[in-house]
Amino acid sequence: MSCKVIGNRLESSGEVYPSASDSLQILSWPHRYELHLRISLSAGKLTLIPCVRNMDNKAFSFTFALHNYLCLSDIR
Repeated sequence: MSCKVIGNRLESSGEVYPSASDSLQILSWPHRYELHLRISLSAGKLTLIPCVRNMDNKAFSFTFALHNYLCLSDIR
């Protein structure tokens, strides 16, 4: 799998919108898709909202398993 961040946007609310290019591909996955991940940081809270868009001509199922391993002493 390869992934390339091509931009991000920081909102006054603390939300970050990263964008991945078409280079995000898994060779064993036979479908075309776009994946967007919305990241929000606020006092004592981290929110991750993934969104998948089917770019193929046939339906497929997609499941997320997000595992956060964060070792932080402080977030400012």
